[in-house]
Amino acid sequence: MSASLATPLPQVKTDHELISRAQDGDAQACAAIFDLHRRRVYSTCLLMTKNVSDAEDMMQDAFIQIFRGLSSFRGDSAFSTFLLGELSALRLSFLLLELLLARCL
Repeated sequence: MSASLATPLPQVKTDHELISRAQDGDAQACAAIFDLHRRRVYSTCLLMTKNVSDAEDMMQDAFIQIFRGLSSFRGDSAFSTFLLGELSALRLSFLLLELLLARCL
C-alpha cells in the first residue's frame, strides 16, 4: 500500500452524521455537505435570481450563512428545510438591496 494514498472518509449515511461532524469542526464533513447540496442550492438560487452570475454569488453567500448557522441546527427538521430557510432569508436580503439600489439610481 502506498503512503501517498489519502485515507478515505468512512462511509457516512446521513446528513445528521455529517452535520454532527461539521459542528465538531470537521472540515471534510463541511466539504461533503457542500458536495451533497451544492446542485440543489445552486438550482434554487438560479430559480430565485434568474441570472447565472447572481445565482453563483447567492450560492456562495448561502453556504457562508449555512456554515455559520450550522451550530444552531438542532435536527428538529430535515437539513433541506434548514437550507431552504437560509436561502429564503438570503433572497429577501438580495431583494431589499435591489430595491434600495433602484431607489438610489
